[in-house]
Amino acid sequence: MDRKRFKLNEIWTLLKWILVYEISLGVIITLLNLLFHIEALFHSFTYNKYISYELFSLFALFVIELLGLTQLYLLWYKKYGEKPLSKIELLKKLITKSESKKVEFKSSLRWDVEKNEYNKELEKAVIKTISGFLNAEGGSLVIGVSDKKVVEGLEKDFQSLPKKNKDGFENHLVQIIRNHLGSQILRLLAINFYKMEDKSICTLKIKRSEEPVFTNINGNQEFFVRVGNSTASLSISEAVSYVKNHWKPQELSTLNGKH
Repeated sequence: MDRKRFKLNEIWTLLKWILVYEISLGVIITLLNLLFHIEALFHSFTYNKYISYELFSLFALFVIELLGLTQLYLLWYKKYGEKPLSKIELLKKLITKSESKKVEFKSSLRWDVEKNEYNKELEKAVIKTISGFLNAEGGSLVIGVSDKKVVEGLEKDFQSLPKKNKDGFENHLVQIIRNHLGSQILRLLAINFYKMEDKSICTLKIKRSEEPVFTNINGNQEFFVRVGNSTASLSISEAVSYVKNHWKPQELSTLNGKH
């Protein structure tokens, strides 16, 4: 989770609050001494009572200081500390990031922006990316934004589908995921839609799979994994080695027992 770096003026505000609190506390203690002549009472105390009174006063002052400064900090943090970001703010923050092991951008699902035509191969690229995230540590896939951070939108994708809206898009996306990866992995995906620059964007939050996920591409089973900022296809020997190292033996044995 990204940590907030407080600005200098925010820190200075906290210091000013502490200064005002300490001055106010000092003034209150001075006034109490003047009003109730606490110092004069010391003369009637024995030495032991005087020491006990001093210790009690120091303890009381420590408690007041601790409670007061804690309350000041909580009020300050409530005003300047981390605040939960809205979903659109989280999306904007995500888009500012570069493609990495856990982030990928796709201009569209099936509409070739450069050729200005429908291209079914683009769907396979999306499926490969999802599969790669499942077999690695999970990640976020943003559809409708290019890797150069240009918001392309999904409107052309919508128009290429029988049901020309986000519901039709989601239905089609879920269907191709079922066809290539199986229905069981849908529980590991969270699909959301947003509007940015008056254009529709789809995001997929993908969790790490508890077992290897093989992808059905043109009738062949392939194994994809996220490596750096790209998705790689592994050979059979590479996949076997990766599975042994990525999933613990007890995980695989438990899953095999369920099957």
